[in-house]
Amino acid sequence: MTIKLFAAAAVVALSVFATQAHADQMWTVTTTGTVDQGYDSTGVFGTPNRNLAGLSFTQSVSVYVDGGRDPYFWDTVTMGGRTVTLYSSFTPESRQLIASKFDGSMDIIDNSQQGFTAAGNSFYVAQSVSNDTKSFVPSNDYAQVLGPIDVSDPSFSNYVYFSLTKWQFGDGSQEASFQSRSVKTISVNAVPEPETYAMLLAGLGLVGFAARRKRMAA
Repeated sequence: MTIKLFAAAAVVALSVFATQAHADQMWTVTTTGTVDQGYDSTGVFGTPNRNLAGLSFTQSVSVYVDGGRDPYFWDTVTMGGRTVTLYSSFTPESRQLIASKFDGSMDIIDNSQQGFTAAGNSFYVAQSVSNDTKSFVPSNDYAQVLGPIDVSDPSFSNYVYFSLTKWQFGDGSQEASFQSRSVKTISVNAVPEPETYAMLLAGLGLVGFAARRKRMAA
């Protein structure tokens, strides 16, 4: 059994898609579902101080490993008629896992990222779906295309989380966050719409610009 797992964190060494470490890689996981608990004091999803519980959501997290260096990632959330995209200019923690019969007992897709925007706001996202009775992951391959897979069956264990903290000088912080165990579908490496490609390219440009400014400042 081969499990391709890499984590970019202080306590775990970086291993980039073991069989294709020489190439740039992107892995996208998209989940849909309904928010169980959530609150938005920032107004990023519409009116400030909004209860998000009961709203439908789509969360798409893409991780891009640039030639084996620390990964960038971006998160696009659509909820309540609003689409919000956040790009990481610094990613202190990154974990990706896709495995068939992980530990001999379950199929699992797990994606969690922590990052900071160019404005210094912190955000954290997580997507995790597993099943120890039904197989839904054909192979341990980050390049495969899956879904959308219906994971609403009770045999699936699923979890989605989002948190954005906006720091305001002298005024403390504001937060938008939600969590869901009512996940309906998960997709891996689904082909984005053309306008999504344009948005992702623009985001990569911003991330690259921020990285260059950081190197120049150093």
